[in-house]
Amino acid sequence: LVRLHVSLLAGEVGTWVTGGTSVAVVLLIATGLYLWWPRGRWAWQYFRVKFASGRPRLNYDLHRVGGLYCSVPLFLIAATGATMAFYSFVTPAVYWATGSARKGAAPTKVAVGPGKPLTADEVVAAAKAHVPGTELYRLYPPKAADA
Repeated sequence: LVRLHVSLLAGEVGTWVTGGTSVAVVLLIATGLYLWWPRGRWAWQYFRVKFASGRPRLNYDLHRVGGLYCSVPLFLIAATGATMAFYSFVTPAVYWATGSARKGAAPTKVAVGPGKPLTADEVVAAAKAHVPGTELYRLYPPKAADA
C-alpha cells in the first residue's frame, strides 16, 4: 500500500508523478486561499453560502466557501503526499528549518559472528542488544541464503 501511494507501483517515474501532483495541489490551494482572502473588512458572508441570491451567485458561493472548508484537509493530504514522495529532499529541509540535530542512522546490519544460521528470535535479541533502549518494529529477512 505504501508503494502504491508513493509511486503508483511505477517506480521512480510514479514517485515523481505523485510528488509533482501533490506539489501542484499545494500551490492550487495557496492561490485559491489568496483569491478567497477578503479585501478590506471581514464579514460572515465570506464563510456562508447565500442560497436565495440566484444561480450565478449560488454557484460562486458554493465554489468559494466549499473550497475554503476543503482547503485544510486537502492541504494536509497533499503536503503529506509531497513529503512521502520527496522524502530525501524534505528531510534535510525539515532539520534545517527546525534547527534540530539529526539522529544517527539506524543500523542496517548487526554483526553476530560466523556459524550456523540464526533464528528470528536470536536475530531480534542481537539487534536489541546492539541498540539498547530502542524498540524493534520490523525484521527484514535476507533475500539470499548467503546474506
